[in-house]
Amino acid sequence: MTQFHAVEVERHAGFDIRSVYQAYEQGRGAHFSWVFFAGPMKPEDEWARIKVAAKDRGVGLVHTPRPSAPAGWKTLLRAKLATPKPADLNGFRTRCGLFA
Repeated sequence: MTQFHAVEVERHAGFDIRSVYQAYEQGRGAHFSWVFFAGPMKPEDEWARIKVAAKDRGVGLVHTPRPSAPAGWKTLLRAKLATPKPADLNGFRTRCGLFA
């Protein structure tokens, strides 16, 4: 079975809690939703809110300190497998230009 991943990529210092909600919404109909972000980690209080939001919505988080060096990327939270309804899956495929 083909599984679709939606990926939100945030530039250096562009990552915040809104990124989680954007990934969740853009991934509607996908099997997995992710945020890849570069730059420094957030302060602990802000990071705690981000992790709760991501976990509640099943969005995975990947920190890329140097995007050009994949060996240094770290998965901080794995995305949860979603089981989209057929209509949602078709909507995702249409939005992404993925036709059967």
